[in-house]
Amino acid sequence: MVVALAVALGGAVGSLSRYGFGVLAGNLGWPWATLVINVLGSLLAGIMAEWGTVRFSPVVSTAVIVGFLGGFTTFSTFSTQMVSLAQDDRLAAAVTYMAVSVLLGFGAALLGVTIGARLLGEAS
Repeated sequence: MVVALAVALGGAVGSLSRYGFGVLAGNLGWPWATLVINVLGSLLAGIMAEWGTVRFSPVVSTAVIVGFLGGFTTFSTFSTQMVSLAQDDRLAAAVTYMAVSVLLGFGAALLGVTIGARLLGEAS
């Protein structure tokens, strides 16, 4: 029950953070806000998966990874933005957005895991 409540709280904070970031970014003509959010979330998830799960309790690490980062990042918005770009006859932009999002997300997660491993090594 404690883990579920922690995930719910983390998810609420993550979702509100994503919403606020999107409002601050405004309409930029290309889904930059979602791209930045998803890449940053991938980086933080990598760090937490490698370092945070060792340094924090299972409740905290689950609340951050599943709750906050799950609420902060968004696959559904990413997907609908690709469709919207394609429907606006911007197929090249949609494909570019997909490729850049996936490649940067993977790279950010890999970098996060590397950072997490180094943080663990320094803590020893």
